[in-house]
Amino acid sequence: MASSSSSTSLPYGLKYHVFISFRGKNTRDDFARHLGDALRSNGIEIFLDEKEHERGEEMNPALDNAIQESWIAVVIFCINYAYSSWCLEELAKVMEYSKDKSMLVLPIFYKVNPSSLRHEKGSYAEALAKHESRISEKWKIERWKLALHKAADISGWHLKPDQMNEHGLIFNIVDYVSKRISSLRDGDKNIDQHVNYHVFISFRGPDTRLGFTRDLYDALIRNEIKVFFDEEELKKGEEINLALEKAIQVSLMALVIFSINYADSSWCLEELAKVMEYSKDTHMMVVPIFYNVNPSDLHYDKGRYAEALAKHAVRSIEKWKIDRWKLALQNAADVPGWPIKPGPM
Repeated sequence: MASSSSSTSLPYGLKYHVFISFRGKNTRDDFARHLGDALRSNGIEIFLDEKEHERGEEMNPALDNAIQESWIAVVIFCINYAYSSWCLEELAKVMEYSKDKSMLVLPIFYKVNPSSLRHEKGSYAEALAKHESRISEKWKIERWKLALHKAADISGWHLKPDQMNEHGLIFNIVDYVSKRISSLRDGDKNIDQHVNYHVFISFRGPDTRLGFTRDLYDALIRNEIKVFFDEEELKKGEEINLALEKAIQVSLMALVIFSINYADSSWCLEELAKVMEYSKDTHMMVVPIFYNVNPSDLHYDKGRYAEALAKHAVRSIEKWKIDRWKLALQNAADVPGWPIKPGPM
């Protein structure tokens, strides 16, 4: 493990700007080391594990802590990455922690195609098959597969075998990471020039505007938190406007209040889809509030959510849009949040 002194401050509780996950045999002595050196030379604190781990060795608490104490995770997927159960477990923890704490994950596809991870092809299929033949816990294999699939869907850098300009790629990565750290640092202190709101609230007006949502908004304002709270009740079929889309893009966090009739509104569903897509590509944190609904209703299209989606399908809304909304609901249901069961006060 190596780190450097940095002129770029870290939030309380964090020790590293960047945690680098990589397969030692393939990239330690060239790409990973060069990337680590370039990041350090730019005043970025990094965690780069120098130890070569043996097959079957358990991930130690120190490495787990390093993931939790990092702001950004850079994952270098090389051709033999998935042969290491250590790397796969490290990736699973990175992806889980990024979902819970909004850690930014930046994948580098080093001479591998993202589709090899997404569809378990080539060396990734072979590696997973080998793990399946010797590991009895099938849940662990499924957890690794899910982590690979999710990582493949994140925008990153792809260095193809016939594109050998590693120096240029490293320069681009360091430049991007430096800018992200700068913006995240400024956002952590206060709202910077690119962010107008601390919190964007997505909600279904008739369900909660005059009760829970209004109370939440007032409490946030009292604590000097700048909030985007849309007062306008939109008509059926109205398109999400540019101002609302911009508000999502200039918010640090999205609070999504899933009420019983949330999915009745195509506007809410489109808003949710944009929130989930934007959070995937940026450091925006999504926090769901399940207001008198069960997360499983979103995940498995049950109850009122199933009825609402069926009505949208009958209204001749494009199938790809319905599928996009379903995916957004399913992804949101997997994010840790707060279940609220209103009752008598």
